[in-house]
Amino acid sequence: MLEIPRKIFEELLEHLKAEYPLEGCGVLAGKPGRVERLIKLTNTKKSPVAFLADPLEQLRMLREIEDEGLEILAIYHSHPHTEPYPSEEDVEKAFYPDSLNLIVSLRDMNNPVARIYRILDREIIKDKFSIP
Repeated sequence: MLEIPRKIFEELLEHLKAEYPLEGCGVLAGKPGRVERLIKLTNTKKSPVAFLADPLEQLRMLREIEDEGLEILAIYHSHPHTEPYPSEEDVEKAFYPDSLNLIVSLRDMNNPVARIYRILDREIIKDKFSIP
């Protein structure tokens, strides 16, 4: 189970709501099992149904978390108009099998719904997270 501190989860929701009606994306980094840092990334696709994180930002993010002794725990993004379930494109682009995929549905902006998955060899496995 992944533990996401409430302050970080609220920051994540603010980020994704600010990107609405487009998909927002980013990374949750930390030590195994506990998120310590949120890193917002720019969705270069500028799309309401897909995301592609800016490659230069990704490189900077990878250097930063390595320098801080952290690791990528989850990749997050929003689904502005659909359920928080991996799309076919999400499955095809699950390039980090060791990382979880946190998806937030903003279909009801006042009541976002977040779910977390592991995607291994195209298999979608629901996982759990907590917000202490």
